[in-house]
Amino acid sequence: MGVVSGGIHPCQGVVLSPSPGYAAGTVTVLRGTVTWRDLGNGSRQAVFPTAVAATATVGRNQTYRFVLPPGDYVLQAHFPPPANVMPFAPATVRAGTSQQFDIPNMCM
Repeated sequence: MGVVSGGIHPCQGVVLSPSPGYAAGTVTVLRGTVTWRDLGNGSRQAVFPTAVAATATVGRNQTYRFVLPPGDYVLQAHFPPPANVMPFAPATVRAGTSQQFDIPNMCM
């Protein structure tokens, strides 16, 4: 087993005073890797794995922590409406390690 922890970087366009170190949301751990589907005209779309390994809800300035078997995963953040982005970060878990994977902001 390996330990994965981190936080969700907040949208830089959202002005909160003071600005949080991490945003609130739900983190879903998907087993596998992201693949990309060609949509033509130079556009691509992310295709996410469907097997859910774990989920956690984190508050503002909180971090998530998962204990997972070794393997490839995608950490995907979900925000409450009206948010329309689901940022993600790939993670490779190694047995006996503790790793930090912060989920980047992907604001438009």
